[in-house]
Amino acid sequence: MVDGAAFPRAHEGHSGWRIDQIGGLVPTPALAQAPHIVLRMAGTNDLTQNDNIPMAPQRLGAVLDKLFASAPDALRPTG
Repeated sequence: MVDGAAFPRAHEGHSGWRIDQIGGLVPTPALAQAPHIVLRMAGTNDLTQNDNIPMAPQRLGAVLDKLFASAPDALRPTG
């Protein structure tokens, strides 16, 4: 429950995917329903699959930029 309402079950979870694969889902189809919350977990598979590790921070930053631009009303961390 979140503020007395059932937590939505719609998600774009993809086990084993790398940053480039996740980035290919943004903005669509991942944000097609205008999410209120975006939880991003990406990068670990890039390391375990030895996928262009030196550029991983820049690739992840590009995905975050797309997320922020595509879901401006979604909650995001502060501080």
